[in-house]
Amino acid sequence: MADRIQTNSEPSVTSLLSGIVTDAQELIKQQLLLFKHELKDDVNRTKEALPTLGAGAAITMTALILLGLTLANLLNWLAPEHLPLWGCYAIVTVVFGVVGCALLYFASKTLKSLGMSRQAAEATKENLEWTTKPK
Repeated sequence: MADRIQTNSEPSVTSLLSGIVTDAQELIKQQLLLFKHELKDDVNRTKEALPTLGAGAAITMTALILLGLTLANLLNWLAPEHLPLWGCYAIVTVVFGVVGCALLYFASKTLKSLGMSRQAAEATKENLEWTTKPK
């Protein structure tokens, strides 16, 4: 008999599209909030590390200058007849320069490979593009 009454309770296309747009807007808001928190966290960690980094860099530079002077004088002591003192300083300076450039190169490659905040920014940018220009 007629125990079951069938009703058409499927949502309309308009309500589905408005739900998608609402979800996309919420996703973008969440992405921006996440990006904001990650950026604040990165800035705070950087602020905490700067004084220690500055002190360490100053002490290390002093030690490297003294090491260079020591090595140049040691080289002159080992070969006093063959190398003048200025030549010993030049050799040590070139060696330190090459090592320093190599360290800077590898540090820059490492910094470029980092980027959790960049990933969040790219994801947010993708979401904004998808929302404003859907395919």
